[in-house]
Amino acid sequence: MALMQCLGTSIIGAKPNGMMVSFARGAPASSSCHSGQKVPHPQLQWKAWCGAAAGTAWLCGRERRAFASHSRPFAGARAHTRLRAVEGTKPEVAFVIGGPGSGKGTQCELAAKELGFLHLSAGELLRQERSREGSTLAKEIEEAMTAAKPVPSEVIAKLLEQAMREAGAWKDGPAARFVVDGYPRSEEQLRGFQAELSSKVQLLCCISLEVEREEMRQRLLGRAKSSGRVDDEEEVIEKRLNTFQADTDPLLDFFKAEGQLQKVNGNNSPDDVFQEVRNCLQAAEADC
Repeated sequence: MALMQCLGTSIIGAKPNGMMVSFARGAPASSSCHSGQKVPHPQLQWKAWCGAAAGTAWLCGRERRAFASHSRPFAGARAHTRLRAVEGTKPEVAFVIGGPGSGKGTQCELAAKELGFLHLSAGELLRQERSREGSTLAKEIEEAMTAAKPVPSEVIAKLLEQAMREAGAWKDGPAARFVVDGYPRSEEQLRGFQAELSSKVQLLCCISLEVEREEMRQRLLGRAKSSGRVDDEEEVIEKRLNTFQADTDPLLDFFKAEGQLQKVNGNNSPDDVFQEVRNCLQAAEADC
């Protein structure tokens, strides 16, 4: 049975032979779909014939649209104008993970400044929500922290979604773009993301900042001189490094299997590291 979907004035149709057809303003006079077949479309209006059990229908589209989130846009459709219609436009998200002292926050700040991404930190969102008056999630966060237990992964995912909505995600127009600092930290947080948020966003990639253990240790010791943070003390640093490796190795395996892992040499200067990060983000957006 043919499947037809009309989102606004954008058309995605499934022909009886299973070929997906999408029409986009600005494509060449004859464009190829994934099947390699040609679809003619004169001027600015195109029509697709879709057979169905109940009969047939003519569909037309006048807007420039990309395929649905699992397909690629036509050649000629520029990446930054991609529009997706699922409760508005799906936001694009990139994870940036790395050990303590690897420079995750610095690289996310550079991505925000240089590429226009919005920077979110899961840890900072937890701290803000915990102290927010009238918060429905504050009680859960407080109870977990008081009992020295991890904050439920679903709570963290909900905080990220809440922050994205407040920043304008899921509205019509160009996709909002986020880099998320230090998330996910564990398999449990990954499961929370998959349960609460993964179907609502377009995950671009997971960037792993690869920094040698001794380099991270020296950075943290240097930071301790001015930060006053208890977790920058030497004994705590060793525990943090051990925990990071144990928790993160399964995440790297998962994102590698998904084809979304991008490893970046984080031992270099922040500017040099960012050149690699920039390349990863831009390549992931182009390939999305």
